[in-house]
Amino acid sequence: MDRRWLAGLAALLLLSSFSGCLAQDSVDVSDDEDSEETGLADQGAFLIARKFLPAKDMVKGRSSLVTVEVHNVGSSTAYDVVVKDSPWQTEYFTTSGPSEEKISRIPAGGTVRVDFFVTPLDIGSGTALPATITYKRQEGASETQTAQTTPMHLSILTGFQLRLREALRWGAYLTLGQFTTPQHWRNAAIIVTVVALGGTGLWAYSTVTETHKRQKYQRAYEEVQKMK
Repeated sequence: MDRRWLAGLAALLLLSSFSGCLAQDSVDVSDDEDSEETGLADQGAFLIARKFLPAKDMVKGRSSLVTVEVHNVGSSTAYDVVVKDSPWQTEYFTTSGPSEEKISRIPAGGTVRVDFFVTPLDIGSGTALPATITYKRQEGASETQTAQTTPMHLSILTGFQLRLREALRWGAYLTLGQFTTPQHWRNAAIIVTVVALGGTGLWAYSTVTETHKRQKYQRAYEEVQKMK
């Protein structure tokens, strides 16, 4: 009986200790979350940005829109924002319009888009350098903060290649992903052509055979008529 009582007391103490650990862990997690929220609230303005092509592809000799999207994820307004695009290699691209734009302020949670126009001079692929964004966390402050976009991948096509890519996209959609490359369509065209030629040949053979039969019947009929 004493052993059972001691075992029950030990189990009760173990359970109590485990519950206390869980409570302490939850308090620690809550404290960490509170500190993170306080840190985000105290950081002020904080800008993030991305640089992208709304049209996804560039076409040789055609002016393309390049967009820099700036978002303020901080808790206060960003002031004296300057968005500056990196230089483009003049042997491969021409640019039109300014490569820098100033924005007086971006409120917390606000988003601003800045557009630039670039014309590629040749086909190929590569990477465009990131755009740079400078701003101040307080109006009239002397300290300047800096943010950058990630490098942007470029795919430069001819007009024909762009139309072919669009046709392949629609073809893949209409065939439920079965035909996604020019080779797939070429093979399908070969099969269709072979089937069509085979069908045409069979029809021609059947037609000629039927004509010969009719001619034989006609000659046999004429011979019978002569014998009467």
